[in-house]
Amino acid sequence: MKYDTVFKGGMILDVLNGVRKIADIAIRDGKIAGLGENLSDKMTWDITGKVVLPGVIDMHVHVTRDLGGQVGYYVAAASGVSTIVDYAGPMEDILEHVMPCGCGMNVGCLPSAPASVLGTAPSRSQVRSFLEESLQKGALGLKILGGHFPLTPDASRICVEECNRRKVFVARHAGSTETRSNIYGMREVVECSKGDRLLLAHVNAYCRGSCYNYMEELRDAFQLLRDNPNLISDSHMAVNNGTSGACSGDAVHDCITQNCLGTFGYSICTDGLEQAIQEGVAKVIAQVGPENILLERKEALKYWKWGTQNFHVIQGVPGDRSWRGSCGCRFGHSGYGYVFRHGAANLDERQSGRQRRNLDDYTGRRGDMPKRADSIQDSIPGDRMVL
Repeated sequence: MKYDTVFKGGMILDVLNGVRKIADIAIRDGKIAGLGENLSDKMTWDITGKVVLPGVIDMHVHVTRDLGGQVGYYVAAASGVSTIVDYAGPMEDILEHVMPCGCGMNVGCLPSAPASVLGTAPSRSQVRSFLEESLQKGALGLKILGGHFPLTPDASRICVEECNRRKVFVARHAGSTETRSNIYGMREVVECSKGDRLLLAHVNAYCRGSCYNYMEELRDAFQLLRDNPNLISDSHMAVNNGTSGACSGDAVHDCITQNCLGTFGYSICTDGLEQAIQEGVAKVIAQVGPENILLERKEALKYWKWGTQNFHVIQGVPGDRSWRGSCGCRFGHSGYGYVFRHGAANLDERQSGRQRRNLDDYTGRRGDMPKRADSIQDSIPGDRMVL
C-alpha cells in the first residue's frame, strides 16, 4: 500500500486503546493509515528510541500577553501538547496570535471576567452581556480570577449561574473580596456554587498551610470535593505557579502577590517587592527568543525595572526543608519567574540560606541564567508576575 511517510521503530503509547509497543506508523494524506511492522515508503524516518503518543491535552495554560505570553505556545508544542485551553484570555489576543504562534495546535479559551472592566460587583446583566459577547467571539465559557483580582461572592456566584444557564464551561480560583486564596476561600466557593457545575482550578494552591497544617488543609479540600460532586478540580504538576507583578506607583495590583509579600514579611508595596527581588526571595522571568528564563537578584531587579512584571514563586511549607511543592506552573505555561519561599520569613538566616541552596539545586535553573545583564537586552519584557 502506498504511503506518504513512515515513522519506523518508535515506542507507541496509546492509553485509550491499551497500546504499548514498538511499531512503525504510516501516514497518508495527513492521517495515520497503518500501524505495524516492516512498513516502508520512500519517505522514511527512523525514530528508534523515541516515544509516540496521542497529542497531550493541557486544560489550563496561559498564552496571552496579560498572563503567560505567546512563548507558551512554543513550550506547549515542545512538550508534546496538541490541544490547550487558555484560562484568562482575552479572546482578541487568542485570535490575533493563534495563527502566527499556535504551532498548529487546537486552542480554546476561557476569558476572565475582569474586575478592571466589570468592577468587583457586576450586575447579572453585565455578566450576561460579557458572557454572550465572549461566546460570540469563540470562547468556551468564563474564568473567574478569584484571589488574584477578586469579585464579590455574589458576583462570582452570578458568573457561575450564568455559565450554567448557558451550559458552557466555567472555572474559577478560590478567593473573593471577602476571602483569600486559601482553604477558607475554597469553602466559600463550595457554598457559592451549590447546585451548579464548576471547575475549581488547582486545588493544591489553596492548601499551603497558611490557615492551619497543610496536610489537614489537603484532607479538608479532598473531603469538600467528595461531598460536592458538582465541583471538579485539578492540581499543579510542578512546584511553580503564576500571578501578576503589575504595579502602579506604590501599589501592587495582584492580591495574591500582596499575600506572598505579607507572608514573607515584606511591605505590601512596590518597595517591598523590590526588596524581595534584591534578597533573592523573588525571581523574575525574562523572555529570550521563544523561551523564558529565570533571573535572580541584580539581573532580576534590572529587568523588572526595565519593564517586565513577570515573576515566579515556588511555594513550600513553613518549616519543611524538603520543599514539597504545593502549587506549580502548568504544563505549557510560558515559563518561570518570581520565586517566594513559603515560610522563609520564620527561618533563621542559616536555615534560610541552606534552603535557598537546596531550592536552586532542585529547580536546576541556576546554570541556565544569563551571566550578564546585556544578554537579555534584545528580549521582550512581559507584563505579569508569577507566584
